[in-house]
This record gives sequence, C-alpha cells and structure tokens, in this order.
Amino acid sequence: MVRERTGWADLALWVRVEWRSSWRSYAALAGVIALMVGVLVATFTAVSRTETAFARLRSATQASDITLLYGGPLLDDPVAVLSAALQMEGVIDAVIERFPLVLPAGTDRRLIGQLRTQIATTGPVNSPVIVSGRSVDETNANEAVISEVLARQLRVSVGDSIPLDSATRAWLDSNSSSDDAGPPDGPKVTVTVVGLSRSPGDFDRSGGSLYLSPAFMPTYGESIAMWGVVEARLTDEAMLVAGTAQGPALPEPAYGAMPSQFGVNAATTTALRTLGNALRLVGIAAGIAGAVAVTVILLRLVTGASRHRAAFVAMGWTRQRHLQAIVIALAPWLAIGLVAGAVVGTWLSPLAVVSLARQIDPAADSVLVNTPVVLIVVAAVVLLGALVGVVVVRRAVSGRVRHDASSRQTLGIHRPIAVSLGIRQALFARSDRGGRASRGALAAVTLGVVGAVAAMVVSASIDRLHDNPRLSGQVINRSVSGAGGAAARLSRDDRVSSLATLYYTGSLQASEGGHITGLVYDIERGELPLIVLRGRLASQPDEVVFGPQTLASINKHIGDVITLNAGVEVDGEPVYSYGEYHIVGEVIFQEGELHHDDGLAVTLSGADRLVGDITSGGVEDDGSPSYAREVAFEWAEGVDTVAADAELESAGFKIRANDLLTPPVVTNLARVSELPRLLAAFLGGLALISLSHALTVSVRSRSREIVTLRALGLASRTGVGIFGIQTFVLVALALLAGIPMGFAVGRQVWRPIANRAHVVVSVAMPWGWIGVVGAMALVGVMTVSLWVGWRVRRLRSVDILRTG
Repeated sequence: MVRERTGWADLALWVRVEWRSSWRSYAALAGVIALMVGVLVATFTAVSRTETAFARLRSATQASDITLLYGGPLLDDPVAVLSAALQMEGVIDAVIERFPLVLPAGTDRRLIGQLRTQIATTGPVNSPVIVSGRSVDETNANEAVISEVLARQLRVSVGDSIPLDSATRAWLDSNSSSDDAGPPDGPKVTVTVVGLSRSPGDFDRSGGSLYLSPAFMPTYGESIAMWGVVEARLTDEAMLVAGTAQGPALPEPAYGAMPSQFGVNAATTTALRTLGNALRLVGIAAGIAGAVAVTVILLRLVTGASRHRAAFVAMGWTRQRHLQAIVIALAPWLAIGLVAGAVVGTWLSPLAVVSLARQIDPAADSVLVNTPVVLIVVAAVVLLGALVGVVVVRRAVSGRVRHDASSRQTLGIHRPIAVSLGIRQALFARSDRGGRASRGALAAVTLGVVGAVAAMVVSASIDRLHDNPRLSGQVINRSVSGAGGAAARLSRDDRVSSLATLYYTGSLQASEGGHITGLVYDIERGELPLIVLRGRLASQPDEVVFGPQTLASINKHIGDVITLNAGVEVDGEPVYSYGEYHIVGEVIFQEGELHHDDGLAVTLSGADRLVGDITSGGVEDDGSPSYAREVAFEWAEGVDTVAADAELESAGFKIRANDLLTPPVVTNLARVSELPRLLAAFLGGLALISLSHALTVSVRSRSREIVTLRALGLASRTGVGIFGIQTFVLVALALLAGIPMGFAVGRQVWRPIANRAHVVVSVAMPWGWIGVVGAMALVGVMTVSLWVGWRVRRLRSVDILRTG
C-alpha cells in the first residue's frame, strides 16, 4: 500500500512539474481545442438551423398547405364557406383571407397578384411572426403590419407612414386589358406601420405582405375591389392525396384548389440547401485546420514530456507508467477545451445563421441548443484526439529512432544555391528538418486554393444567373397585351425580327397532375421566347412541352405520352375533351402568368384539339376573357427601338418593355452569393496560416544548418533567399494544381444546384475575383516572407553553434 501511494505521489509530482514548466503549451492546446470545437458546434448548428429554417417558420406561423378558391360565394356567406372547408376530410384548421386591391402609392402595377395586401386574420392559420413592433389594432383602420421584405423595398420601419392607393373592380378589369387604365380610382389612405412581420409567403413569388386592420374596409368603403380564399392546413395523409391527379374532394361551393403560397417551395429549399452546404464546408475546413494544429501541439508537448525517458527508466518507471503520466497530464486540458468549445460554440451559433437563413429563421437571434450536434462534434473530437494522442504518445515513449526515407539527397546542390536549397526544403527535406511541415503546407495550401476557387465559381455562377435573365427563362423583351390588331400590324412591319402570339389558359388538365396553367403559342416569325432545357419545342398538334417542376410532379419524362383534357361550356353545361400528347421537351417560362419552371406549352393547333378555336377568345360568367393574350415581339438588330416603340404607342398599343420578373429561386440564390466568397476568404486565410507555420518550423529546425553555411561564407541575403524560394515553390505549385482543380470542383458543385433550381446550367469563371484574391494572397505571402527573412537574419551563429 505504501509503495502504491508512493507511486501515485511520484506521478502527481511529475504532472505538477510538467504543468509548471509547459503551462503555456497546455493552455494553447486547450485554447485550440476550444476554438475548433466552438467553430464546429457553431457552424454545424447553423447548418441544421439553416436547412430547417423554412420548416420552423412554417411551424411557427402554422402555415397553410392548400388554397381553396370560392370566388363570390365566399364574400356572400363567409361563415358557411368556412364551415364547409373545416368539414373537408384531412383539414386540421382553416381561415378566410380577404385581399382588398390596395397597393403602396407609386408601386408598379405588376405587383398586383405578387404583393399580398390582405386583411389581418385572427385565426391560427398563417399568423405571421412579429419580429419588430406589434400586431395591428383591430379597431384602428389606419394601422398596418408589413413584411421585412416589403419594408426593405419601401425603405420604411416601425413608426413610419405609408400612403396607399386603392382601386375598384372596374379599374381592375380595365387594367387587365390592353387599354391604359390610368391611376387607381379608389380612395387614398395613409397607414402607420406598427410592426414588421415574417411569414413563409414572403419567400415565394410574393413581393412582400401588407396586413391591414379588419376595420379598414368598413371605414374606407366597399367600393374597393376585394376577393378572398380559404387557406387550410392538412394532415400528412391529406397532403399526399392533394398531390395526386384526383386531388382532394373539394367542399361545395369551392371551384378549385391550388398549393398555398405559404407551403413548401423549391426556390427557398434550394437556396437554403446551398447555404447549408457552404456552411458545412466552412466547418469541415475549420475541423481539418484544427486537427492539424492540435496534432502539432501534441507532438511538441509529448516530445518535451518524454525528453528524459532514460532518466525515468533508471528510476523504475515502465513504459506504461510514463504513458499513463502523459495521458493524465493531457486529460484535464483536453476536457477544458471540449467543454469551453461546446459552450462558446452554442452561444455563438446564432451569429453563423447568415444571409437568407437569417431572414427566414423565426428566431434568428435566439440560442438554440442542438444537443445531437454538440454530442457528435465532441465525440468526433474525442475520437480524433484519442487516435492522434495514442499514436503520438506511443511513438514518443517507445524509445525507437525512426529514419526518414526523405533524408536521401533527392536533389543535389547546384548554383544558384538559394534556388536548389529552397526547392529541397520545399519538397524533399527530411521530416525532422521541417519536411513534414513543408509538404503538409503544400497540401493545405493546394486544398485551400481548390476550395477558394470552387467557392468563387459558385458565387460567380449565382451572380451570372441573377444578371442574365435568359438563364431562368426571362427572354421576352417586348410585348403588347390583349388583341387590338397588334399582331396584324406587327406582321406587316419588316423591322420585327420575331413575332409570336401567346395565350394563357388555366382550363387544361393532365390525367396525372391535375390543373396546369398552359401557354399556347402561334409563331409567325423568328423564335419563340422560351428556353429549352432538354429536348425541343412542340411543333405538331399532338406534341407538348412541360416545365421541369411540372414533369417531376406528374412523374413523366421526355418521350412519354400523356393525356390532357379541357372543359368548355356548351349551353351552360361543362363538356370535356381529351387528347393524347407526346412529351418532346422540357422548357422554362417567363415568370408572370406562369412560374418559371411550372406549366405546359402547346402549339395553337394543339390547343384547338381540346378547347376549340382559342383565337375567338370567349368570356367567363363575370365578363372577363377566358384566355389572356399577348403579342411578343423583338425589333431587328440596328432598328432605332426608341423611335419604333414611340410609333407603336402612338397607334394606341401599350408596350411592356423589359417587363421581366425575377423567379424567386434566383432571388433567393442571389441572397446567398456572398457566403461562397466569405468561404473563399476563410480557406485562403487557413492556407496562409499553414504556409506561415511551415516556414516557421523550417527556420527553427534548420537554424543550425543555416548558421553553419553562414560561417562557411554564405551571404545573409542568400540564407533569406532560400526561404523565399521555398515559399515561391509551395505557392506556385499550389496555384498551378489548385486553380484547375477548383474550377472542376466548382463546376460539379454548381451543376446540381442549377438543376435543382430548374435554370440553365452556366458556369462562370471568376477571373476578376481570382485576381483580387491572388493580389491579396501575394501581399500575404510577401508579408510572411519578410517576417521569415527577419527571423533568419536574427539567427545568432555563436549561440546556436554553442548549444547545438
């Protein structure tokens, strides 16, 4: 028993002496582990929060899954309509949403149907999260809550006032035609912003949301045009039924149903997934850098702790005893680093929720403890530390001397000496003379260049997608709405290079996919303003093309046959006609009447098979036209477009020039384009740190060699030049290998992102950004080289040779 206590006393004494002599290194080990764990916990917690942000926002707002269309009956008897909707099978809850035709003064009329101006509801469905201020007072007609998206567009905040325009039904009908309806004809109102909100509907096609008080309509008159829908939440089983061709059994008197604007949308999901992958790469890079740093510190600590191995053997310590002592000395510092890193990482994780995710997250600034992420990170670091520690400690206490195969003179000494020695130190040096650190730095810098270039390729490709509307299908430069003889006039004009009459109809249905908005086209000259992703355009009466999202929803592919049907009224009774069509292509549309990736397109003769003579138009029961019509055209190259437009407008035709709406997926991706550039800067910084570390190790391990050569007549500037050449070789090889590899990796990363977004895959090579980063890297490398040169010049030959 006395011997055992004495043994433990010796062990405790050794640990105290070791801590006292090397406490800075142990503190550095704990700090590096805390930093690594903190970054990993923060980034991977942010990854989880980013990829689930939209789902959590939907949960917080109790977002609806389906929109039920009622028209006039909803406004006539809202109580009965809501009761019928609540009795619909699979409905969890439902609410009536009413939309008066009210827009902020001066707002572009294209936002009609895009911006949600609605009467605030008191029901639990689609209740926006108030992120600033408060909800509207139900008795105050002059209060409003606006979404953060709209607030940024209007540059207003809580407490500001917004002038509103309103319009009657007559103005709405006139604005839908080719005539100029003039300014909105309803009462003008000023409301005060009392709160900023956030809801899933703000991140789809919506230009934002404006919530008015229930007292608004009673106060300012029923003459304002208004319509309404029922928004319903469904069970999971009902959602599956809603996605089938039959769809849900609609409660009377509903005449249709469509996915809710508050439902899950591919645009937001794609952008959040891209953002999550970028954060995941940051975490992986930080983990690799941290693992390397921890390994280096462990090597230094264990080497120092085992430097008097022979003395301890003489005292009776076994190899296992020495190993046990080193592990006991390391364990508390490892534990401190793990705990501190987990706590700090969790506390700082909200700062890593950035860009689009921060705009969506219902509680972006709140600290959410993600226990699985913390446990996985801590377990991974412990496992990695145990593996590295076992290898390092066992090697240190083994007493065996390992010879480095790289000690052979792979490259002889030639003139100029600085060049040959610099290349040897960079690539062929012995491990104990800085070779391991130098070759490791080459790998680290190369990986940093690969990651940085790949990230910049993704960022540049996102910028190109946002700046080039054609890549997302936005190709119509000019169009004239309605009929009015525009097609006949333009067909006689030789200055027109392309001309097509377009009809939009919602009466088409697919046997596998339910209601689909259709584009019917009649090309008279030039090309149709549609972008073909795969296949070709329909040219025969029995051919059809679909948007990629529509094809995915109906589970069809190019080459398949599909049955389309359409209903028309004959003597007041609906009559359905059917026809089989061959799917010949996949296209993306102009955002507006259709989503850019959702819809179908057929030729005029193909549509006539189902709905008869579509050119004759027809009217609905409320007097509106059955088919929206526009004439799309382009002036030929060299035509004075300003004069040609003026001439056409003087004839009574109102031209919509460059009337392009950005698809939501493009807008959302544009919001995350900065993160890849930050990732590139982060990876570049890690590469620079790795290079600095390698050069520092080389100077320290080769100090005796340098001063010996100096004593033999080597000039000081030549000694400095050796490390300059070493730096140049490492950076040059990393750039030569990393830039092409980075472009290849970036291309492979961007391709699935673009395919999920249903846009044209166009990879941009960011030469400008590469030049900027290269210049910054050059400054960094020069700074490191100057610092290393200063250290080399400070080497004192007498001290090193005396103690060497």
